[in-house]
Amino acid sequence: MAIPLHKRRKVADFDPVRDGKTVTQFCKELGISRQTYHNIKNRIAQKGRAGIVPDSTAPKNPIKKFDKADKIAVVHARQHLMEQGLDYGPWSIYYFLFDSIGADRTPSRSTIALWLQELGFVDANARKRPRSSYKRFARDFVGELWQIDGLVYRLFDHAHTLVTIYQIIDDASRFDVGTTAFALPENGTDARAALAAAFAAYGKPQEILSDNGDAFATYHRGFLSATETWLASEGVLAIGGFAPTTQGKDERSHRTLTQFLDARHPVSLAEVNTYLAEYRQVYNERRRHQSLLVGKMHITPRQAFDTFPKAPSPMLRPASW
Repeated sequence: MAIPLHKRRKVADFDPVRDGKTVTQFCKELGISRQTYHNIKNRIAQKGRAGIVPDSTAPKNPIKKFDKADKIAVVHARQHLMEQGLDYGPWSIYYFLFDSIGADRTPSRSTIALWLQELGFVDANARKRPRSSYKRFARDFVGELWQIDGLVYRLFDHAHTLVTIYQIIDDASRFDVGTTAFALPENGTDARAALAAAFAAYGKPQEILSDNGDAFATYHRGFLSATETWLASEGVLAIGGFAPTTQGKDERSHRTLTQFLDARHPVSLAEVNTYLAEYRQVYNERRRHQSLLVGKMHITPRQAFDTFPKAPSPMLRPASW
């Protein structure tokens, strides 16, 4: 309950010796508690007579007021991200505006989401499974586990040529350690070439997670693939998942990658690999990842890769593992 200023002044002026009454008697006459009395006295001892006036009750972070121009800026940001083949959800728009116009004029993610819904940019999806229903799967250390998966991509040439893109993602930091395109369908030789290049650039992880394709992990079927044997000789454990959700990070990054390439219309394998280098720079260095939350801000995979704790070097395993 707010204490009126006239009572605060009486507390400030009260002296038990001079006024000939106890603090308890004074508080009873004034209709306040002893705790309130001492709180006011302490404020005055710290701030002088200015402590009589209570602090402002206005919120420290007042509600921001936005106008039509701010909504237009959100729509333009969404359109720009779409044209660049980048993610254009509320978080992506938020960080695009945060980087370009600053925090003071950037609406919150929830405000952006509300505006997109009001403007008809969001389709209602009542059947969408809530995030809370998923069981999160992530390692704690950088280099503890990498995920690899092959993606078939169709070029924009007259023949609609198919190429295979191997994406390799660090599980803890979401850092793309090696995304490379090859001309042949998914095979172990190209998969090992992509992994070897990633090893040379970032060191070896403890484990490699893949699907059960012939190019990757086949131990579930009673024999070892050439990739598994090679990884064992490198001291890296190969493990295979039973469901697509096991490689959820790679599967989700396929959509981001495909969207990026589609916006650039590559017509050759060389163009694809040129755009993949650009993609990795954007994905690792600029794009905040929604699963990498530090404090109240999302961070980039590069920041996570550089700052998260590192896993110990893998132990060498016999090639007959």
